[in-house]
Amino acid sequence: LNTIIQEGNTHSITRDVHINDAWYEQVLSYVPSTQSYRLYSMEITERKQAVEELKMSEESLKRAQTLGRIGSWTFDIAKQAITWSEETYLLYERDPQLGPPSPEQEASYYSPEQAKALRSYTGRAIETGQSFSSDFEVKLPSGKRAYYHASVQPIKGPEEKVIKLSGIVQDITERKLAEEEKRRLEEKAQVASRLAAVGEMAAGIAHEINNPLTGVLGFSQMLLENKNVPEDIKENLKLIADGSQRAAEIVKRLLTFARQTKPIKSVANLNELIENTLKLREYVLKTNNINVVTRFDPELPRSVVD
Repeated sequence: LNTIIQEGNTHSITRDVHINDAWYEQVLSYVPSTQSYRLYSMEITERKQAVEELKMSEESLKRAQTLGRIGSWTFDIAKQAITWSEETYLLYERDPQLGPPSPEQEASYYSPEQAKALRSYTGRAIETGQSFSSDFEVKLPSGKRAYYHASVQPIKGPEEKVIKLSGIVQDITERKLAEEEKRRLEEKAQVASRLAAVGEMAAGIAHEINNPLTGVLGFSQMLLENKNVPEDIKENLKLIADGSQRAAEIVKRLLTFARQTKPIKSVANLNELIENTLKLREYVLKTNNINVVTRFDPELPRSVVD
């Protein structure tokens, strides 16, 4: 009151007062011409409660966005103005004092293909009024890569024309990494399953192949020892015996490779292991005109392996 009197002009003071569980807005005015005071009072309890509820709702939304790693944004088409929530700035590692990025700056977060796709989705949402959602990879300023899920909802005006876009961005990096890990484990399980099937088939195939091979190898060796067989025939028999022996070794190595047993560690020569492995691939290498050059260290110490 003293301030109003000293100024000597029409002046008013507004304040909210809490009286008996109710809120009132009071306006006190001084009118110099009549040297009188006027006090207007209006109950604003519902408005005050609505403001408090809105404030609590905003705080709750902020906590939910922080816990869920969810950011929100709005885009005013007429003003060409975009607004980001605090969590959106955190997700994109951007200083809030800089404000939302320009379209060019925002595109730097994505690959050219993803940036083009997001622009296409946004344009379609404005033209058709249809919402959309998509997962995409983000390149953050820190150098980290993250995966986000975006959802956009058009907001229409009185004439059913889209006037705003409202969207959310959620960090789904952990989920994406878990899905990739699950996919890798499934692929490993499929490979292990195929190897198990190969092992089972190899045992049966080895039995079927080894029986005739034993006969071919045995009879060819017997004929080689027969003095009545001409030398030119023996040369052909030797090729048959060598080929049969080689086939038997391949079947043996295949069984060893696909065996379903627990690892048994023993001391072995690594040079011999590599050489035997190359023999297993010898036919494939030759048919593909691949010549493998080996330079084994004769002094290589023996190692404990399976």
